[in-house]
Amino acid sequence: MKDFKTTSALFIMLALFLFTSCDKDEFPTTGTLEISFVNGSADREILISPAENTDIVLFRFQATALPNRSKELNIGNYFIRVNSDGFFGSTGFQISSGTVTKVRWDANNTPQVE
Repeated sequence: MKDFKTTSALFIMLALFLFTSCDKDEFPTTGTLEISFVNGSADREILISPAENTDIVLFRFQATALPNRSKELNIGNYFIRVNSDGFFGSTGFQISSGTVTKVRWDANNTPQVE
């Protein structure tokens, strides 16, 4: 009987310890991409692909109305290109957990990653 009480007490203490010590540490699995343009263009189509295979387009959207756009992306390496009636350079970029990656096309339409 004494062993049962001791075993029960140990089991209850272990259960309480496990339930009270478990604190979920949340790890964000996404980051934000911010896109901006210095020069305007009548029609811009932004294409985002995985860096491993730029033939696959993950996201495609128009940037005609707004010079700045943002997109939530999973952690990883990506490639961005712009289809437009003017030339805009392409570049690769990386999305890290919980951070903001900025891709900005300057006055010469050259992309710069920050």
